[in-house]
Amino acid sequence: MQMLHLNGVNTIGPFTDNGQNYIVHAAVTLKATACPRCKHGLLYEFGDRAIRVIDLPIHGKQVLINLDRKRYRCRKCKHTFMPAHPEIDSEFRLTTRAVKWIEKESMRQTFAYISNQIGIDEITVRRVFWRYAQNREKTLSPTAGRIIGIDELYLLSEFRCIVANLEDHTVIDLLKDRDRRRVQRYLKDLDGVKDVERVCIDMWRPYRDAVKEVMPGVPITVDKFHVLKWANHTMEQIRKDTQRKLERGKKLDLMRSRHILLRRKPNLDKQELAKIKRWRRTYPALIDAWELKEQFFNIYDQPSSEAAREAFKQWRVDLPLTVHHQFKELVNMVNNWEEEIFNYFDERVTNAFTECANGLAKITNRTGRGHSFAVIRFKVLFAHRLEAFKRRSIRSRMAVMGVPFSTFDDPLDFEP
Repeated sequence: MQMLHLNGVNTIGPFTDNGQNYIVHAAVTLKATACPRCKHGLLYEFGDRAIRVIDLPIHGKQVLINLDRKRYRCRKCKHTFMPAHPEIDSEFRLTTRAVKWIEKESMRQTFAYISNQIGIDEITVRRVFWRYAQNREKTLSPTAGRIIGIDELYLLSEFRCIVANLEDHTVIDLLKDRDRRRVQRYLKDLDGVKDVERVCIDMWRPYRDAVKEVMPGVPITVDKFHVLKWANHTMEQIRKDTQRKLERGKKLDLMRSRHILLRRKPNLDKQELAKIKRWRRTYPALIDAWELKEQFFNIYDQPSSEAAREAFKQWRVDLPLTVHHQFKELVNMVNNWEEEIFNYFDERVTNAFTECANGLAKITNRTGRGHSFAVIRFKVLFAHRLEAFKRRSIRSRMAVMGVPFSTFDDPLDFEP
């Protein structure tokens, strides 16, 4: 009887439902043909052994299989064994389909969630995950690709380094730290590093030094987001300095409307523009700084690197002396990273995917509660892949629900 739909396993009698579990009594029908130690074929049965195997849950209840298995003894080497079964995992007392489900779900779900769903100890889930991850890593052969992104993330109280293929939208690896020597060694051993045409980084000098050492002559681009973030940071500092000098009512108005000063002018609605106009009369220095921030943002609208350089030079020259000290840090940053910042205009590459992978790694850490760095790394490498989402048509979605196509082909008739 094949109630369990496991090849080589027959159900013996009806199953038992105790309210929380389904308990099934079954027996293995497959027979051993050779000794696993000496490969000799002269065997004889050497008694039975009953084991309990856990299967995938049904109707929200755990499925427990009391499985009778034959033991065999080899006439040549006297080795006693139970033959391996393709439907039963050899290391865990789980069916192979349960193990495959755990492997798949453990890449996205927490170990505690899977433990509750299937009804096994969390340690077993971790062991299944660890075996699966180590086996998959053996087949992992990351390649650099044409454009790679390097970024940092703060994870488990330390700064880590993440390397991504920006064209294929895949994570290449997650490194234990962001030290220059570690990044340099990794890039040097990475397959396809000679074919890299561009590298996108944030403004962390060890990344730049490592790339120049391993890939001399390859253009380095500073991520646009990190440059514009400095402009917004400067705007925020000017707003806070202005706010400190105000009385409570005006201070709260400026604080609650801070998002207006951080948004681009074309994105402001009529009410927000009216508030900017009102602030022009009340806080002229603040709005002057906001307009300078907008002009800096406009540099990234230039069509070429040369035009962007000229726009920045003109912006720097036009800085009023009254706010020069406030924008000094932003000016110095652009001067120190001028080549890498304006390389963006040759091929407009950003580290957006790498930043997205950073966020997913942090979510994995928060939801996992106690994951080690190795576990988070495996989950980032094997689970968090950005794939093109193709929305299915309503016809295909209804087909899955069992609605016939004729429903949409025939006209609707309404009775008067």
